[in-house]
Amino acid sequence: MEDLRRDEVDAQLVLDVAASLRRWRDRTGKEPATKVLRETVWFFWQHPRLDRPLVASKYPRGALWSEEAASAALSGSSLKDKLVIEHLEPMNRALRWLIDDEPIVQLVIDQLPDRLACAVVTKEQSLGLPDAGSPEERYAAAGLDLAAFRSLDDWRGAMERQRRS
Repeated sequence: MEDLRRDEVDAQLVLDVAASLRRWRDRTGKEPATKVLRETVWFFWQHPRLDRPLVASKYPRGALWSEEAASAALSGSSLKDKLVIEHLEPMNRALRWLIDDEPIVQLVIDQLPDRLACAVVTKEQSLGLPDAGSPEERYAAAGLDLAAFRSLDDWRGAMERQRRS
């Protein structure tokens, strides 16, 4: 399937799930659990579009990585329960946008990639990230300098140069 057509199909699926949650909210007067939409966004939109190759089938090498996350990945040890793909802007904001604003397919195609920009951090670093603020403010509040994040390959080169010197 050509990429544009796939984008349209996948964006429409995401919007259909968001619309179902919106209708449920309108009928019940309760805020819907967003896990089904989160999973739809991950499995049908974000994961298929992550830059390849992936580390451990999940973490894009070309994404922004914290130094600690890169060290863990480059150590050769198991990454199980060590790393997290953390969105620069909390994913719940993107999910609220999909449910509340009722964007059209083209707007989803245009904006969702930026709204889902991510970094790879350790599980411990992820726990310190607040929901409030800009990406830079959120990461700074967790003691992380987002400007210092690099791709995994950039970290590999920097660590190899450091070992040689």
